[in-house]
Amino acid sequence: MIEQERCEEVTIEQKAYPGKHSEKGKEEAKKTEEDIMQKAKKQKEKMEERKKKQEKEKKEKKLKDKKPTSKKNIKDKSEL
Repeated sequence: MIEQERCEEVTIEQKAYPGKHSEKGKEEAKKTEEDIMQKAKKQKEKMEERKKKQEKEKKEKKLKDKKPTSKKNIKDKSEL
């Protein structure tokens, strides 16, 4: 019903829903679209931060695995 071009507003159980082609409906749609874009941007930023953190942890682990902890460990490894 609210999809119709000539529908300004529909009220159901005392709650008003603006028609999609009314000025109020267009404003709401634009606001909703902006909110969605902002949420998507924040989500993308969080994903990028997680990815960077994981890469950093992976590099640190590789460096830690490459470094011998003591001379005793070096001898033990060479004996194998």
